Amino acid sequence: MYRKSQLAIEYAYRVRTEDPSVWAFWVYGGSAARFEQGYRTIADRVKIPRWDEPGANVVNLVNAWLSDEVNGRWLMVLDNADDLALLARPYERRPTTEIGDSTLEAGPLSSLIPQTQNGSVLVTSRNKDAAFRLIGSHRDIINVEPMDESHALQLLRKKIVGNIDEGNAIQLVQALDYMPLAISQAGAFISRGAPRMTILKYLDIFHKSDQHQAFLLNRDEGDMRRDQSAKHSIITTWQISFEHIREQRASAARLLSLMCLFDRQGIPDTLLRHRYDENLCEVGSPVNVDTDLPANEALGFEEDISTLANYSLIRMANEKGTLFEMHRLVQSSTRLWLISSGHLERWQAKYIRTMAEVFPNGNYDNWTTCRALFPHAKVVLEYQPADSEHLMPWTNVLSRAGHYALQMGYYSTAEEMSRRALEVGEKVRCERHPDTLRSVEQLAQALFMQERYQNAEEMAWRALEGREKALGEKHQDTLESVSTLALILGDQEKFKVAEVMHRRALEEREKTRGKEHFDTLESANNLATVLHDQGKLEAAEEMLQRVLKVREKTLGEEHPNTLISVLTYIYYYPERFQDAEPLYQRAIRGMENALGKEHPHTLLAVYNLAVLYEDQERYQDAEPLYQRAYAGLQVTLGPDDGWTIDCREAYSSMLEKSKASSSRTVLRSSLEPRSDEGRNRASTVAPHPSQSSQSLATSSRQRRPPAIHGGRQPESELRTPKPHHSSRNVLQRFSRFLKAK
Repeated sequence: MYRKSQLAIEYAYRVRTEDPSVWAFWVYGGSAARFEQGYRTIADRVKIPRWDEPGANVVNLVNAWLSDEVNGRWLMVLDNADDLALLARPYERRPTTEIGDSTLEAGPLSSLIPQTQNGSVLVTSRNKDAAFRLIGSHRDIINVEPMDESHALQLLRKKIVGNIDEGNAIQLVQALDYMPLAISQAGAFISRGAPRMTILKYLDIFHKSDQHQAFLLNRDEGDMRRDQSAKHSIITTWQISFEHIREQRASAARLLSLMCLFDRQGIPDTLLRHRYDENLCEVGSPVNVDTDLPANEALGFEEDISTLANYSLIRMANEKGTLFEMHRLVQSSTRLWLISSGHLERWQAKYIRTMAEVFPNGNYDNWTTCRALFPHAKVVLEYQPADSEHLMPWTNVLSRAGHYALQMGYYSTAEEMSRRALEVGEKVRCERHPDTLRSVEQLAQALFMQERYQNAEEMAWRALEGREKALGEKHQDTLESVSTLALILGDQEKFKVAEVMHRRALEEREKTRGKEHFDTLESANNLATVLHDQGKLEAAEEMLQRVLKVREKTLGEEHPNTLISVLTYIYYYPERFQDAEPLYQRAIRGMENALGKEHPHTLLAVYNLAVLYEDQERYQDAEPLYQRAYAGLQVTLGPDDGWTIDCREAYSSMLEKSKASSSRTVLRSSLEPRSDEGRNRASTVAPHPSQSSQSLATSSRQRRPPAIHGGRQPESELRTPKPHHSSRNVLQRFSRFLKAK
């Protein structure tokens, strides 16, 4: 979008280099006055007789000169021919003695661009429709895409004097969407401010706010090769395009005003069609976009999309054209315009009401929809409204999105969403309102998943007491709080109190919802883990068998909760399974499909398959699984999370065992006749590529971390003191939040 003029300049220079006899002209097509000024410059350059006399029609004189093959070959660059209205506007052709025909009628400006055998015209335009009108063929239109990373870095290096940090440079060109004009502006700004201004400092300023971006990108660094009366900053470039759109098709400008509030990638067309035109229905009214919208409105949407795409302000993000994306600089520029024009709050209100309408609850059946909309729901955090009318839908979006984030393992995001929803909910609703208590409950769960037990327990008690008073002791929401609090207490090894609370939830759910309901099975599964932790093995196994059997029947074998039941049973009763490896592999495949490869559930299952391989002394098979689990848990749960630490220590222990095993193999082989087979057995297993075994071992607390695995632990390990995590199924505390009602 923003390097078309530079390419045209380069092309003109190359044409002149190859054949100096070719004339090269530059005409700015942004306005009629600038167009005529370009023709005046040509007339002066080629010395057309009497062009500067009063009453001379310079445009016609130049047009005639260019059409005369006697004058030789020429190239004209018509730069920034974006405005369709301007190109179609009649231009009065005044008679001159040079032209010889005094009867010429007024015609569009575009008709004055000569089409002759001895000349060629290169048109640059932000508007694909305008380009088509000028040349009459889509085949001759060349789309100028953003630079790739290597070319963007090459341009930045040319603009900045001295050595640059490669990592910071990559971050900068990524932030600027690989746009040449933005990169050139940034490079010039950094070079002019050096040594105080660096790439890193520029990035810090750039990321502070849209206003800071505008300050940096509204600076016109100029280009001596181009028309010096034209503005060359990227913000000004965007403003020119936007003003053209507002004048020609105001509805397209409104559409862009709404789109800029979404996450800039993956914007579904279904969230746009009837929500930006005030002549259509109000946001929140149920509309079937395929049947309810008049034909002219449906076509109007397509025209608006086409207008924005033709100006390269948006682009299709999938083959069907049902998803859109926009450059981050276009997004921030549009937001800045909304702020300066006083329209931001109105469009934010529309956006909030749209998301409140379309974002579903986070239950398992809605995960596909939630996954597509979640990036757009996260943006709602930035748009807290000032008026009470929109605060309630705002909290509703955060509550639903926070619930989904909790299940996807985005625990810090879930905490932020739940906490913000609670803070506002307490102001606009009473403390005992069901929605307020739901936020309290959700916040307790998010804190629990981050092992912040004291804070989690405090919020869980608050939710339980509030729901008991507001809803009653047997209400399903109250029983949810009972279960959450029991899990938190159980993780702190307060097993007796946890058992009492799990039994309370189970008994009430069996009475009100039946023995095969999802919530009932959840309570049964949770109670089984507490019973096992207290040594009540027969009762725990009977309950786990029941839960697994019903879940396979009602949820299916590939449902995440069914898979968790399988892993739980393997962990607690390994002697029931001759070969646990296929079950682990089945669970990992199922979780990858349902939850994703980087979800904590999936990574913990991978971790425990690694432990199984380690128990079988299959160290080469265990190592890549440990590497994957440890790297993933560092990102999803954080380096200080208990399970991340456990995985790191288990990995360290495995590496030491692998070394010891290799040493024994080498010693044994030295006492035996040497052979190729013996030499192969003596090979060692390489440590984690990003961290040596020595550094891993340094952080180990010299104990075996708890994990789901299919082999028995040695008696000596069974007698060791319990670590900071109980020896429960590491996936068990996650299953509580996998709602699939």
